[in-house]
Amino acid sequence: MNLSSCTRYFVFILFFVFLGSCSQQNQEDNIKNNTEPELIVSNFSFDFNNGVNISTNSVKKADKPHFFYFFTPTWGHCISELQKITPKLNNISNSLYFAVSIDPTMSVSDIDSFKLKHNLDDINVLPYNKDMLLYFGVRQRGSKRILSSNAEIVYSGKMNDYDINLWEKLLNEKNN
Repeated sequence: MNLSSCTRYFVFILFFVFLGSCSQQNQEDNIKNNTEPELIVSNFSFDFNNGVNISTNSVKKADKPHFFYFFTPTWGHCISELQKITPKLNNISNSLYFAVSIDPTMSVSDIDSFKLKHNLDDINVLPYNKDMLLYFGVRQRGSKRILSSNAEIVYSGKMNDYDINLWEKLLNEKNN
């Protein structure tokens, strides 16, 4: 085999490698990337270290929509957003509201101090629960989830989602 045969053989192999990689990329481009959880929920049960349990059954038994705000207690934006949205959410009747810490180092006594310091008596503040964060696909502080009274996810929002009118509509589902 001379040099030009080797070169042609090498170019021929590179050509097929290139075609194969392009074909693979096209297949990957056709797959819809969904970074948010599906809006369908299977049974769940989360036990918090403060004795609270939130489960499919508890949501259905309460017969009220549930709003969850996932926060970092040391981040000013989360604190300010909690202080802004809590009074608005409490004006929406027939719903339950929870702030869930995404800080695994926050103890139950830290939760109580946090609530007191930031005047958050009107919202249930819960400690970190890894299973809940994984289940609902929470990837950033300030994330929000709304469950219907049937324990189905009806809203999945990120940090910058702040649509109180939509939340009100979703949380008032039982009044319709």
